[in-house]
Amino acid sequence: MQIFDLTASSDEDVQTLSATVAWEDNDRENAEVFFQVYGNNGLINSSNYNAFLVACVPAALRYGERRIHIDGPVCPWLVNNLTTMMAYFNHWYWYDQGRQPGDTVQIEAKSYVSDETPREPRVGAFFSGGVDSLYTLRRNQLAMPEGHPGRIRDIIFLHGFDVFGNRPKRGPELDAFQYFIKECEPVARDANVNLIPVWTNVRVLGMEDNGFFVRECCGAVLGAVAHALSEKLTDVFIASSHHLSDIAPYGSTPLTDPRLSSLNLRMHYDTEHIKRIEKVKVVGDWQVGLDHLRVCFEGGPGTLNCGTCEKCLRTKLALLCAYRLDSTTAFQNNNLSVVLVLKGFEVTEATVSLSSELIHGLRQAGHHNLARAVWFKRVFYYAKKSLDVRGVCSWVDKHLLGGRMKYWFSRNPNPKMLPSPHRSLSSQ
Repeated sequence: MQIFDLTASSDEDVQTLSATVAWEDNDRENAEVFFQVYGNNGLINSSNYNAFLVACVPAALRYGERRIHIDGPVCPWLVNNLTTMMAYFNHWYWYDQGRQPGDTVQIEAKSYVSDETPREPRVGAFFSGGVDSLYTLRRNQLAMPEGHPGRIRDIIFLHGFDVFGNRPKRGPELDAFQYFIKECEPVARDANVNLIPVWTNVRVLGMEDNGFFVRECCGAVLGAVAHALSEKLTDVFIASSHHLSDIAPYGSTPLTDPRLSSLNLRMHYDTEHIKRIEKVKVVGDWQVGLDHLRVCFEGGPGTLNCGTCEKCLRTKLALLCAYRLDSTTAFQNNNLSVVLVLKGFEVTEATVSLSSELIHGLRQAGHHNLARAVWFKRVFYYAKKSLDVRGVCSWVDKHLLGGRMKYWFSRNPNPKMLPSPHRSLSSQ
């Protein structure tokens, strides 16, 4: 893989940082990757290729590129960190992705950044409008007084991240982008922070599949955007998606996100020690944040949250546990029922711990029927998992057999061609 032709341009109030990415070991078309920053804020860093290197690493590893050659400067501190990050992902996913233990991608830079001068601290945070990012912002503002160098001054709203390919089209994407920005503005005003809207197409780098994106790419994409904005930003928060008791292989973890740091830009994975309902209680005491809560992939202009999808149901249940559901206007409706939960709520590997938290919280709040419905979905999840024979065999092959079973079947794809024990006996 090669990265070249770094370009910075400006058109009215939109600043664009772009570069060309060419695949070497895959039959994929060259892509012009861009980060568009709205507002004349002077945050774009066009002095190095750090942003594009970070963006390309997961895809290069996933698709078997032997190297990433950068036609310009990058930070050697960042190169070392990314090498460690790749080691984590390969340790977790070598079996699933058909790689070998220890596989990595060589990073070759034409030159390295030599002048890394310390700068005045300026802290930013990624902000989707969801519970996690609202809590990170609110907690920081309550803990850090005005003027403290650790206080968040900028929130980054990113389009082209969670809404890429997994949100039904609700009119032109630009309309959705502008609508979401408008919904973020009251929160930014109330918190007295600078809102930075960013649009990127980075997922054209083989990240169209949502499963791959979530497992290996989502943290790196956020890190890439942070590096694109590192002309002034020195520290950037990524809000935790999971409680520390649920930390597992994922695209954004406290093990990997800090490895997205260069010497002059530090990435922080935040508040993994706080459970979801506790976060909801804090956000629920902030009326502006509560009224502009955005958790839905189905939303678009005029509809911030549909109110019926799995994420909406999950969030409404948490708000009910925290006695805050009736206080928000963020959803199309605040309805909850056993039928809705049984139909729309899903327990997955990522939400199994939250389901336990919801069961306990709903019982405490006196909603026993809803608690039983969530309990049923949790039992159904474990029952289905116990019947996953293929998953059990894969675990045994990966952890006990070192992938030998998968390798053998890949060499013998047709079961009819496999040697029969009866033939072996008769031939002796």
